[in-house]
Amino acid sequence: PPLSLAEEEEEEEDPDAEARAALTRRLMALAAASSRGQQDTRDTRASVEDVVTELEFMNPTTDPASAIDGEWTLVYANVEAFRSSPFFWAFQDAIPGGEDLANGVFKFTAGLPVAGTAGPFGAIKQIVNLESGELVSEVEMKIFDPFFGALSGISGVVVSAANVRVVDEETIAVAPRTTRIRNSNVGAGLLEGVVVPTSDAFAALTGAADAGKNEAQASVTYVDETLRVTRVGKERNQVFVYARSSAMEA
Repeated sequence: PPLSLAEEEEEEEDPDAEARAALTRRLMALAAASSRGQQDTRDTRASVEDVVTELEFMNPTTDPASAIDGEWTLVYANVEAFRSSPFFWAFQDAIPGGEDLANGVFKFTAGLPVAGTAGPFGAIKQIVNLESGELVSEVEMKIFDPFFGALSGISGVVVSAANVRVVDEETIAVAPRTTRIRNSNVGAGLLEGVVVPTSDAFAALTGAADAGKNEAQASVTYVDETLRVTRVGKERNQVFVYARSSAMEA
């Protein structure tokens, strides 16, 4: 059927909208089929990279780094999912040996004993408030079960807070500040009040006098009403795809 006048005007204003919507559906399907990228194949990863690259080319947001406020849920990563936390973005920059050594540490962490069969990581989120300059990462974890699911294991939400600032239209800088455990099943809430000043640890690791200067940079290469793509690492080859949590709940 012919387009209405409103539809024609909308198409003229945003000619790539339909293509982006199709690519987004394709990306979400690939992400779901590969368990957020944690069980992908070489072909799946190549397909995701192709889709992401096409979306980046059609990015509708002129200043994406300044458009990341809100709550985001990780839907895909081409590295270990827990590396969505900016703590790990900064860690791989700060550790002697750089990304190569950090990758080995991350692979060890991903191989920790899993409680049950659902995997060690549940929902992984980022809550961003650029006005207050804060990025909060939440990673649900369930690990350390030596009896193959017979016991509940250790569970909780790892909450990492970081300072965040916009560097330029596509770049943000994050500096880890604190890490704590929420909703832990250990010691009747014993860990709830424990806050680890990770900024001090990074300062000791790097020798920086100002703990807040231990920043890592990330590129925000795509943002629209529902989706965000962030690239991390020296080569920007670590890809994290987030969906707005409100869009996932709708």
